Amino acid sequence: TRIYGAIRANGGSSDMATGGSGGSVYLVTGELEGNGVLDAQGENGADSCWGGGGGRIAVIMTNSDSFGSVTMQAFGGYDSLGVCGSPGTIYRAGKSQGENGGIITIGNNGLVPDTSTPLPWEVDPPPSPQTTSELVHASLTLTSSAKVHLSSHLRMMDLTSLASGTTLGLSTYTFYLVTNEHAIGSGTVTSNGGRIQWGDVPVTYLLTVRQGPNG
Repeated sequence: TRIYGAIRANGGSSDMATGGSGGSVYLVTGELEGNGVLDAQGENGADSCWGGGGGRIAVIMTNSDSFGSVTMQAFGGYDSLGVCGSPGTIYRAGKSQGENGGIITIGNNGLVPDTSTPLPWEVDPPPSPQTTSELVHASLTLTSSAKVHLSSHLRMMDLTSLASGTTLGLSTYTFYLVTNEHAIGSGTVTSNGGRIQWGDVPVTYLLTVRQGPNG
């Protein structure tokens, strides 16, 4: 796939309302090249009305690990007072990572959002996140003033980076990570009763049922 222009799923605008939320861009391709743009940004609000939240971008590669020079943006929109919508998510998965093993990047172009982005975003999160979450093989990176909070217990492969100025709120939940603990940067983690569980590898138990003397 060659992208030298722009593929946009940005939120809509109005002269007297909040900005619309960004839509979604989903691309599965063998290879990616070009210096174009994939956009799923929230629209700016009119006057003092809030900006819309960022949307979702997912790019999954089947024959390559290179994403070329294509720019991907899912920032939240903002209003005339500087109140900014929450950023969306950008998911990149190269061939070597597999379809579900990529990296989710959340950032907001240096603008501090008024609200945070929830993870996971399933309407009905699985009852056993440490083994069944759809994000179990993916990793998370927060950059550029992102604010994220857990909306339930969550299990992922790794928390690769919390850049300066970013915030991860655990909100009483447990963030299970398969990777062993390592430095993640100078961002802020607020626990509010929650915790990060590093090196969390599920254990499978084999149960054997033996027939008794009475059947």
